[in-house]
Amino acid sequence: MVDDSFLVLLNAHSEPVRFTMPEELADLEWEIMLYSAMGLAAPLPVESPETGDVGGVVRGVAQKEEWTDRMKILFATAEYAPLVRVGGLGEAAAGLVTALRGDGVDVEVVLPDYFSTPLEDETSLELDVPAWVGGARARSGIDDGAGEVTLVEVPGINRPNPYVDADGSGWPDNADRFFAFSAAVAALATGRRPDVLHCNDWHTAVALGFVDDALPYRPDDPHSWVSGVDVGWVARSNS
Repeated sequence: MVDDSFLVLLNAHSEPVRFTMPEELADLEWEIMLYSAMGLAAPLPVESPETGDVGGVVRGVAQKEEWTDRMKILFATAEYAPLVRVGGLGEAAAGLVTALRGDGVDVEVVLPDYFSTPLEDETSLELDVPAWVGGARARSGIDDGAGEVTLVEVPGINRPNPYVDADGSGWPDNADRFFAFSAAVAALATGRRPDVLHCNDWHTAVALGFVDDALPYRPDDPHSWVSGVDVGWVARSNS
């Protein structure tokens, strides 16, 4: 994919590949903004279209002796195995986080505090959320099974089952619970300033509508779509 100001190189193979810059672009200068294979911004190997030789970096990329800044991801999810496991989301989230951390990515896993789970080395943070949420608190620490996590408490989120009551019926306030959780995720992301806010499934989707300007990658107007969602207080002001 190429445009006047960006070039995206995609590798869909399971193994590393070398990219050859198109001849018409070989003499242009490019600055690497994101290198997902390494979990950071770093030089890419480039093959000359004339000689086939492999050079060190994309022409014109800002040089650094060492690239030490790891990509930071705030990973919001309603499930995370083995701490919370209802369906496939918990397993998928845990697998992805394990792979990202294995590649050196700094991942903070954020999920609802359904069970008031005790954490080792716990730290606590009150979150600046809209008034309709009713307050929110984030606890970060280490769970015996799940490792490093951040658990978010908002009114009504603490339940014996994340989604359904004893009869198997969905909690009637599920929309309110998870929309409040999403607002808390946005507040946490505003303070943490990750490179990427990764939202999983509908439970966290609204966080993208409440996210602050502090994040580096965001729509020009992140609140515009929220006003069109016909779900009660979702259409209200973020303040």
